[in-house]
Amino acid sequence: MGAQRSSDRPSSDAAVNMICAAHVTTSDLGEVAVVMHATTSDDYCYIHRGVKVRKNHTSRRDAFQSVNYPPLGKVWTDGRIEWIAERFKRGERELILRDRLEEKVVLIKFHPNLPPDIMEFFYDKGYRGFCPRRNWIRSRFYRLDRYSKEDSGGQRCCHDIPVPLGSDLRQGL
Repeated sequence: MGAQRSSDRPSSDAAVNMICAAHVTTSDLGEVAVVMHATTSDDYCYIHRGVKVRKNHTSRRDAFQSVNYPPLGKVWTDGRIEWIAERFKRGERELILRDRLEEKVVLIKFHPNLPPDIMEFFYDKGYRGFCPRRNWIRSRFYRLDRYSKEDSGGQRCCHDIPVPLGSDLRQGL
């Protein structure tokens, strides 16, 4: 829950987002979600899966959108919830606490003169977390072969090295 516009402005979306988010927290939803305006009006909010949501505008009330998956549901300020997509329900699965954080992580900003061996450089320095900005993974210059393995389907994937995608990507890879 959050707000695109400050609560001291007449057009603030903070109250509606907060009320809708409160209703979602008392529902049977058993996963992390983002609850924000679905439209520019104060009619209802979307419930987005926490790992499938993207902010697509800096100030629009409906700036948050689900990516490659529909919103989990709609919620109104009166407490009504309409579930749209499959969701995990509270108590449906056992939670696993992952409380270790990798401290050697680097944010790599893409630019035209970035050396192709930048991953090698940081890997050799002991970094095990790479967070690229911009869509550099598609570039022929940046190979992850040294850090990847072949999965059961014959596809290459990163192995033991988290590579989250930076904020400049649009609608996934």
